[in-house]
Parts: sequence; C-alpha cells; structure tokens
Amino acid sequence: MFFPDWLPMLYNALWTSWPCIFTFMFDIDVEKSMSLKNPIFFEAGHRRVYFNFKVFWVYLSKALFHGILCYYIPSLALGVLDTTGISKDSWWHSTVSFTLLIHVVTYKLFVDVRAWNTFSLVTNLASLIFYYITAIILSQGSIAMLI
Repeated sequence: MFFPDWLPMLYNALWTSWPCIFTFMFDIDVEKSMSLKNPIFFEAGHRRVYFNFKVFWVYLSKALFHGILCYYIPSLALGVLDTTGISKDSWWHSTVSFTLLIHVVTYKLFVDVRAWNTFSLVTNLASLIFYYITAIILSQGSIAMLI
C-alpha cells in the first residue's frame, strides 16, 4: 500500500495545529515594555479568570458539540448511513466532515484571537489553501488508485 496508515493522523499537525500555534504565539495585545511596567495586566491570569475548571469543561463540551455536528450533519445530509447505522460511502462523507472540521477550527481562530497580525492571517489562509490543494490531489483518480 502506497498510503501509510499513520498518514491521516497528521491532519492535526498539518491543517489545524500549526495555524493555532502561530496565531496564538503572535496574539500580542500590548507591547513587552508596557506589560513589564504594568504587572496588573497579568492579574486575571493569576486569578484564573480565563482558564479554570469551568472554562475547561465549556471548551471541551463545545469541541464535542462541534465534532458531533461535523460528523452527523454530513452523514444525515448525504444519506450515507443506512437504517442500521452502517456507512455506505466513507470517502465522500469523511471528506465533507473533515472540510467542515478545518473550517470550524479556522473560524474559531478568527473569532477567539484578540490581536490579528499579517503573519497569523497568512498562516490561517495558507492552511485552508494547503488543505484544498491536498484534497484535490488526493481526489485525482491516479492518486486514489495508489491509496
């Protein structure tokens, strides 16, 4: 088999994690000198306002909800599940589900980031473009026969 079994697991590294890493790495709302002069900016972090046990479970429940939507909406809309719940066509269904997942991650980045810069924007758009190029290449008949 030309297509290794572990390769699909790279989707997180290729299309969702590096845009998140670069976006949040450059999400700087105040300059370094300003933050050093005003340590009060970090008080919310010490009080665990933005990340605590409740916020963790809210994020986890949203992720579960988005994952369920990204799976079941294409399943029901495309009619790929029969009455027993067995999938008839996994390629089309998984491609649509995965495309929705990529768009949800990108959209959530656009919504959650406080200070956008050019590098973050380019990284996110490049991730989407790279995904579509990869999907087009893998959908070609000659490549699909190798997989």
